[in-house]
Amino acid sequence: MGSSSSKDKDKYEWDVIVIGGGSGGISAAKQCARYGKKVLLCDYVKPSPMGVRWGLGGTCVNVGCIPKKLMHHASLLDMYMKDATAFGWTGLTNPKHEWATMVERIQNYIHYLNFAYRLNLSQNGVIYQNGHCEFNSDDPHTLEFCDRQNQKQILTSKVSKL
Repeated sequence: MGSSSSKDKDKYEWDVIVIGGGSGGISAAKQCARYGKKVLLCDYVKPSPMGVRWGLGGTCVNVGCIPKKLMHHASLLDMYMKDATAFGWTGLTNPKHEWATMVERIQNYIHYLNFAYRLNLSQNGVIYQNGHCEFNSDDPHTLEFCDRQNQKQILTSKVSKL
């Protein structure tokens, strides 16, 4: 990224603006901050037709890999309980599964991860804003940001589109 002159510091509000709060965006933002850069991370998920939103961590954490793996693990527990009797475990007859409990626990875990990502960004000096951010087509250093209340603002970054 190179060193910046005082003229550049006055010209741009941010050294780096990262768009997207998935694993790649979070890692990039934290690494830039570790190098002393003033970093903003913008993340926004367009709500589904049913109004579903999610927090930091991207698709994998919120609706992909993590919930899928937790549900898969829960499905394996039934098989493990059946196999356990062959290894001397008792009292495992007629176990019952409560779908709502599983869903609640998985959602709680995902909310914990969302919070942990946000806290970790803050602890690493990265500013997080929840909103839609896109490059201005006329200037690669200018971005247009729109928050969840539809408030718009112009942001500038020393690092242009990569």
